[in-house]
Amino acid sequence: MNLVTHALRLHADPSRVVVRPFHIAWGGHGGTPSRTERLVGEVLGMSEAEAGEELEVVLKDFEARHWQTRRVFMTRYDQIEDLLDLDGAEIGDAKRQLIGAYFCHEYSYAAAALMNPSAVPHFDQSGMPPGSMRILMSMRAVGEGHISSVAFREGIISDGGDMP
Repeated sequence: MNLVTHALRLHADPSRVVVRPFHIAWGGHGGTPSRTERLVGEVLGMSEAEAGEELEVVLKDFEARHWQTRRVFMTRYDQIEDLLDLDGAEIGDAKRQLIGAYFCHEYSYAAAALMNPSAVPHFDQSGMPPGSMRILMSMRAVGEGHISSVAFREGIISDGGDMP
């Protein structure tokens, strides 16, 4: 296949988000509880039903955009549990997930720009019509705070050079 310049343009996309750990200071000053300890204390002070209701509010917002949201929250809880020496055996699932959620945030990794695309033939060409090619494209994604990362997309180039 020949090199083709295409009119397709890549645009920043703030809707592309990932869940990341939210870090705040772990220790308090002058013997006062830290912000982390206060947040965890608020959740531990809730009934299991209240924690479940709050968790559902968070999940309504996050689950539509993220994969394995509950697992991400539990993984983050495990990190917090170690730092604050909590006993997870005595804390219900809803509270643990809610604590994990409180220490996560969304990051828009393509909010500022998408640039420097590079495409190669995809390793799986099965089911492609004659003359068409499935491609794998890498590009630089610039997100909030102008932090760069590598993003990947799949696409198809038809025998006429179109990208549907």
